[in-house]
Amino acid sequence: MKTSKELIELRKNGLGILYYGVETGDDELRKKITKRSDAKTCIEMGRKVIEAGFKLSVTVLLGIAGREDHSSTSK
Repeated sequence: MKTSKELIELRKNGLGILYYGVETGDDELRKKITKRSDAKTCIEMGRKVIEAGFKLSVTVLLGIAGREDHSSTSK
């Protein structure tokens, strides 16, 4: 959780891309996997990084919530 000033300083020192492990945008699931922020904070941090001039690479883990059984609803 860097400040805008810290991000700008990193950018000036040659760092060009940041990798951000969002994993999921579901706040309940984020708690279960012990992410220490909510989806709103993820968006704010992403915007702050882009405003500081970085390229941003985001990782989202499809299927992290597990497999849900839909067999009783599909007929």
